[in-house]
Amino acid sequence: VISISNTLTALLIRTTGLPGSKFTTIYHGVDGKFRPITNRSLLQSVKAHYALPEKFILFVGGLYPQKNFAALIEAFSLMARDIPHQLVVAGKTRWKYRRDLQCVMEKGLADRVQVLGWVDPQEVPALYSLADCFVYPSLYEGFGLCLVEAMACGCPTVAAATGALPEIAQDAAVLVDPHDYVGMKDAILRVIADQDWRQQLI
Repeated sequence: VISISNTLTALLIRTTGLPGSKFTTIYHGVDGKFRPITNRSLLQSVKAHYALPEKFILFVGGLYPQKNFAALIEAFSLMARDIPHQLVVAGKTRWKYRRDLQCVMEKGLADRVQVLGWVDPQEVPALYSLADCFVYPSLYEGFGLCLVEAMACGCPTVAAATGALPEIAQDAAVLVDPHDYVGMKDAILRVIADQDWRQQLI
């Protein structure tokens, strides 16, 4: 049985009762298009196409409960007055997403959160390259491909310390409790403001 992370392998062993010798972990790879985009005309084209702000924090993924988007909104609400950034969301709504979008309205952030919906996969590397920070607050991932895509594009990353994300990110991302809004906010603010630390993460 091929598994995509040691975290998932351990879960499969526990749930199936099969011996560990039956499993092999093989990590996902990342498409070569995921790299820092330095072509200014391409970046400007993507920026204009999606009407992106000058400074933004990025979330990539479908909106459904596992992705824990509401926690990111809570964290963003704690810092929105102190930074010029918007929160840009790239990905389709999937299921039970209305609570997430309702949270945006309840926090008075409708003018600070930009939901792009589906984005052409060829343009996603430019989004990572334009963003000041990528945040991945998911409650559980068996691997977390977006995490690796963001890091491959040189985008400093804040991720949940859950599931396989710590295994995949190791010390190349800032890991936070996905239920600790203040801790998430503090991590994002530091990634945005501390240039030396940003470069270390990149």
